[in-house]
Amino acid sequence: MPAISIRTIQRLVERAWRLGFDPDGAQQLRHSLVGSRKHIGAGEVYALFHSLGVKVLVSDFVRCPHRMIDYFEDYFTRCQSSANRLPLYLQYQGHSICVTGLRRLNAGRIIVAIDPARRGIRPKGSRRKLRGIVAFREDLIDPIRSFQVVQVEGPFTADDDIEEYKMFKSQRYC
Repeated sequence: MPAISIRTIQRLVERAWRLGFDPDGAQQLRHSLVGSRKHIGAGEVYALFHSLGVKVLVSDFVRCPHRMIDYFEDYFTRCQSSANRLPLYLQYQGHSICVTGLRRLNAGRIIVAIDPARRGIRPKGSRRKLRGIVAFREDLIDPIRSFQVVQVEGPFTADDDIEEYKMFKSQRYC
């Protein structure tokens, strides 16, 4: 399956805005995203997924990275295998990565993520780095930064009132 292009994502976000999702975000970006270098943030992802009938939860972590790591650990350990979990979309300072897991080691907790802007890690026994695969140690995360995490919850059901999901909402931690 080919990757979706940034321009296609931009078009889908603009479509979501025309359907009435995240009107405040649309106004902030002047209803124009296609062909621009404007960042696609958590609000745009919220509007995009909701317009496609998929519920997401946005969580804000303001200057409390350890609480965010607790959130990741809870999310990835709720079921027996983290392979059954969708990645989390992590947004900070105009940069986005997909968090795919969390590992607990003697040295602390390690976030495993896909970051297309990074060179990646070298697996044991390999001569090449895997582009975009990165690992972050918990103690190296800047405690001053604020982060937004988007979690896919699943499709809307017949009981859901889609109008309730048109305004951007997030849960704030810290």
